[in-house]
Amino acid sequence: MSNKLNGLKSILLVDDSQHSLDLYSDLLQKLTNAHVMCSRHPSVAIRLANKHFFDIILIDVTITFNDTQFGGLEVYKKLKPRYGDSSLIVYSQFITDDLLRQYDYEFNFIENREDPKEFIIECVKLMNNLRRRQSCFVAMPFSKEYDNIFNVIKKSIGLAHYRCIRADERQFTRSIVEKIFMEIDNAKLIMFVATDQNPNAFYECGYSVALNKEVITLTDKFQNLPFDIRDRNAIEYGDNPSKLIKVLNIRLQNLTNLPAQ
Repeated sequence: MSNKLNGLKSILLVDDSQHSLDLYSDLLQKLTNAHVMCSRHPSVAIRLANKHFFDIILIDVTITFNDTQFGGLEVYKKLKPRYGDSSLIVYSQFITDDLLRQYDYEFNFIENREDPKEFIIECVKLMNNLRRRQSCFVAMPFSKEYDNIFNVIKKSIGLAHYRCIRADERQFTRSIVEKIFMEIDNAKLIMFVATDQNPNAFYECGYSVALNKEVITLTDKFQNLPFDIRDRNAIEYGDNPSKLIKVLNIRLQNLTNLPAQ
């Protein structure tokens, strides 16, 4: 089984059992060749998930956090705004999918098996399925003059194995705004085109930043950026969007790489 098809490069494993961490991380490393980072403590795991940007986060349900023995579910809910609906998985040998439904919350769940290797093989299958679903929401103006830049963005997003999502070109009715919020909520990351300071694009970006989403900012000229987003590591493409291809490809390909230890 390979990680190459869907680009699994980094995994965060959260479990309060050191034995499980050692066993599962070794199996995950062998089956995916991904960089596996481990944490026994939920608060540390949350800090790591905010500091880095993992392809997948795998969380044991039955860890103590926020005064509940099902603390893994609380970790999941805290990280979902940043990571969207296709990057988080909870697992347990003692909790069933039917029991989880009582929480009135959508979790990506897998039952732990007695055979560790069988369990991790099933985890990797689910990870790859989720990786295929991960999306990048593009916040940008809709006018024809931006078609070239959008084509470059869409191609780069596809090469990085994310689905490209953009709000359709209609007036912002309440239903459209709700759909946009839903797509941003579910997205793995956001591509923000700040050129011409389009209010709708800035609105979408602001909502994304409030969720602590990973945002890649693009602009024709750095000096056109408002001062409060100039430090967001923006990419400048000038008057030639084709210049973006190489830089954007590298940025997207390296997004979930972890620093060498």
